[in-house]
Amino acid sequence: MTEIFETVVSEIIRLVRTQMARTIRSQHRPISKILLVGGFGSSQYLLTRFKNEFETGNVTVMRSPNAWTAVVRGAVIKELAASNPNMNWNVHSRVSRATYGIACMHPFQAGVHPEHLKSWDNFEVRNMCHRSSRWFVRRGQQINEREPIRVGFYRVVPLNSTFIFTDVVYENLDDVAPGYISDNCRKLGVLTTDLSAIPKWKFERKTGGDYVERYHIEFSIIYTFYAAHFDVKFEFQGSTYSSVRLDLADTTTREARR
Repeated sequence: MTEIFETVVSEIIRLVRTQMARTIRSQHRPISKILLVGGFGSSQYLLTRFKNEFETGNVTVMRSPNAWTAVVRGAVIKELAASNPNMNWNVHSRVSRATYGIACMHPFQAGVHPEHLKSWDNFEVRNMCHRSSRWFVRRGQQINEREPIRVGFYRVVPLNSTFIFTDVVYENLDDVAPGYISDNCRKLGVLTTDLSAIPKWKFERKTGGDYVERYHIEFSIIYTFYAAHFDVKFEFQGSTYSSVRLDLADTTTREARR
């Protein structure tokens, strides 16, 4: 895969070396830092290549945490500063372009959930909507990477479970997102949560309406949004774990509950 980018990266490195030489000649002083910005600037491969090429002396290669939107942020701040030079401007948050969430089990509500999504749950001893939506961010919502979004769930699982769960992450572009996963929801990827490292004695046991004992596991998923991606972790009984990943692929999933 890296061979695809190497031609472009090599040319960028050549151009940067030329620009550095010209700058040193004109400014009569060395260059100490290289800052990567822009969409390609967020590439881990580009960052690694730059570090290997340029961090051989006193030069430090850095990448903005908002590399994807750094150029746009600069343009916005420049125009705002021009309109009111007495103010100190900064971009503190962004607006989500879409609604994102997962499917979960939720008590069935007649008139709200479609009848074909209704199913009887032996543990809950009531009808549930098995494709109810749990949106963790909505279209038009302001999001800030310094303010992670925490969404609570619980799962009812057999005592012999593997404790590795998968959920499809959906994207919806409607102005008002539906209360269930409809045909307008596009599959964005699959979220895998691995609870297998947690000692089983920490999980609460409950007996359902069918008199079968299962684990009742309450936890939170923590989403942190950046310029071009979001990171995911989960929290259980006050401890945060990083054994969560998002894969851009489909799989058979078992729904969480809320």
